[in-house]
Amino acid sequence: MSVKDAEEMLRTSILGAFIATRSAVRVMKRQGFGRVIYISSVVVPMGQAGSVIYGAGKAGLEQMAFSLSREFAKDNITFNALGLSIYRSRMTQAMSEAVLDNTRSALIKQTDMELDELVGAIDFFASDAARQITGQTLYFGGAR
Repeated sequence: MSVKDAEEMLRTSILGAFIATRSAVRVMKRQGFGRVIYISSVVVPMGQAGSVIYGAGKAGLEQMAFSLSREFAKDNITFNALGLSIYRSRMTQAMSEAVLDNTRSALIKQTDMELDELVGAIDFFASDAARQITGQTLYFGGAR
């Protein structure tokens, strides 16, 4: 990966999320309620050769969730992340089956994610049932 591409990826992952979060939190503070859910990856806890910049960006999102959960706890705003395993997308279409199989083999649950699993997790984190859960990352596939 070129330095230019790495810089663009980090700018999008970290700075883009920071800017969007900053704007959203202003509204959430006025409302006295809010839920922020970042999309991360199992690459963070697993590590993966060839994904240092992608993993760093996702780890940065998880750190934002953790830090911001403390900063805005009194405002009733929660910050959590979902660490996705393999979900068929344009990104995975660009990856070789060998890389995907390597990732699957490191997971406890080695099947690809389905859309209803992702939607269910988002619904949960956004619900009143998750009002006490903040600063956490839920990893799919049993990643550690």
